[in-house]
Amino acid sequence: MIRITAVFNFPSPTTVRLFQLIARQEDIDLQVLFCKKPLNETSDGYFYSRKNIRSEWNVPLLTGYKYHFLEDPFDFNPSNVLGIINPEIKKYIFSNEMDILLIGTSFWSWTTWAAINVAKKKGIALITKCTIETEKKRNLILDIIRRNVVKKYFKNMTAGIFETEGQKKFMISHGLKEKSVFWAPSAVSNEFFDDRIKELNRDEIRSELGLKKEDTVFVFLANIIERKRPKDLLLAYERLRKERKNICLFYIGDGDLRNRLEEYVAKMAIERVCFLGFLNHHEMCKYLMASDVFVLPSENDASPKSLNEAMNFSLPIVITDGVGSASELLEEGVNGFIYHRGDIDELVNILSKMVDNSDMRREMGIESKRLVEKNGIDKAIDGWREAAKYCLDLR
Repeated sequence: MIRITAVFNFPSPTTVRLFQLIARQEDIDLQVLFCKKPLNETSDGYFYSRKNIRSEWNVPLLTGYKYHFLEDPFDFNPSNVLGIINPEIKKYIFSNEMDILLIGTSFWSWTTWAAINVAKKKGIALITKCTIETEKKRNLILDIIRRNVVKKYFKNMTAGIFETEGQKKFMISHGLKEKSVFWAPSAVSNEFFDDRIKELNRDEIRSELGLKKEDTVFVFLANIIERKRPKDLLLAYERLRKERKNICLFYIGDGDLRNRLEEYVAKMAIERVCFLGFLNHHEMCKYLMASDVFVLPSENDASPKSLNEAMNFSLPIVITDGVGSASELLEEGVNGFIYHRGDIDELVNILSKMVDNSDMRREMGIESKRLVEKNGIDKAIDGWREAAKYCLDLR
């Protein structure tokens, strides 16, 4: 039996489903430590994913696996990684037996470094679940600080788990050996979406929403923040509507830029743009079922789970070269297209192709479903297991 303790900021539907399935494995004893409590204490968790944004999920988040909420005396916003400070983690690691400590929190957080220090003293192997792969532009001093922090962080790690090739290269470039990093793909519960699809009727939903058969619906599913470049899609859509009236745009999500986008839509009188706000998984599925093309114009996005979610609904995908999981989930011209981030002309051309060719959309959607089924949670569990066994074999 491999005893794994994993440290994460807070529960979310995607990570929780992984925890629940790992907990069913006969050879793994999993305990999850969370740094932030939900805003309420029921099995349905409510969390702030970003400042002033309330994220609400109606799926059980605290069942089917062992967990513990670390004391959080400062109660900073969870979007601020510097505010992840849980002194209790020292006592917890000292007092409990484990073979592996898996770090799913940022290398900037106090809790991460406290956990590393105690684990090293106890001789516990450390695994990092890396989500960083690209370097952000900072001033020289911050760059120097970051390089030193990252170098020290990876020096303490025995193994790593990656979702994308970019993350793998990042780990190796910062000191981990290639044989010590293991693939655990960007994955969601495909079974959940399969069950939900069986409950939904696309024609009925589109009729309820006032959509016509010939309408092409583009959907954006993400936080409406600068890094996701949501206005790029709006500008492309605005240009396309001058020639195509049978199109519609859904924004599913919330964020700092939402009000500005809504004001722009009103000012420019752009028709058929719907801002739906944050939707829980059941509601979100209804709008994905009604959509025709998923678009994510992100500047930098390591492994957005919204991509997997859209592909479960057999949607063709249009994403930028800033999306890390594209290497695993998109085959150019087969289930969608990649364009250069910020290139609105290129985006307009791609969206125009999508509108004009329903047969292409349908065929690409079939391929999306095929590809997402290859990247299931079972593969992620295998990655965790292989990384843990590698650490134990070094003893």
